[in-house]
Amino acid sequence: MGGRMSCGYTNTGHGEATVCAGSDAATFGFLALADAARLDDAAPIAVTFRTAAERRS
Repeated sequence: MGGRMSCGYTNTGHGEATVCAGSDAATFGFLALADAARLDDAAPIAVTFRTAAERRS
């Protein structure tokens, strides 16, 4: 569906988490990954999750 996705870090009450956010013309979503310490590891997980979740009718 196109769009853009970015990943970064955020602090939580339990330590640092990796967060990826993506959007296109019709949707916005984010994914927090508590066990992915590197952005290079988190990005493909987030893309796979987004692709699996995309549905248009």
